[in-house]
Amino acid sequence: MLLKKTSKPILRQHRKLKAKHSSEYTKYIQGQEWKKTSNFVIWLTGGYCVLRPWKKASHTHHMTYKNMKHELPIRDCVPLSKNAHAFIHQDRFWNLNNDSQTPSPLKVWVNWGLRIMMLLAMLILPLRLCVRLILWFWNRGLHYGSLLF
Repeated sequence: MLLKKTSKPILRQHRKLKAKHSSEYTKYIQGQEWKKTSNFVIWLTGGYCVLRPWKKASHTHHMTYKNMKHELPIRDCVPLSKNAHAFIHQDRFWNLNNDSQTPSPLKVWVNWGLRIMMLLAMLILPLRLCVRLILWFWNRGLHYGSLLF
């Protein structure tokens, strides 16, 4: 239900970008270069959403389009789940009055919050992998002492 209410702002913003950049934007977003960038950004957090870390990320959110075709993770884009992406694109967080020229005053804070959350997700990933590895060994009866002797 939340998705139905919040998915319209995403569509509006993408329509405005398509109108502005038209074929260039569409060609880039559907191309291999963007898919590689998007997959890399999602990979950095182990495939998890930075806003809802218990969900898998399926979208890569552009925080700015100024660096389109030269995006850097954290600076320009972050991985989000489908519902989190729709939530972020609500007008109160992104653009006021459905106008791409009038950014919300919260946009800067939301972007910095997403950047910090991505850094945290990237720091937690190695810990998550270590815990999984320890549990894997533990479940197979390979305790620390048995590895030494």
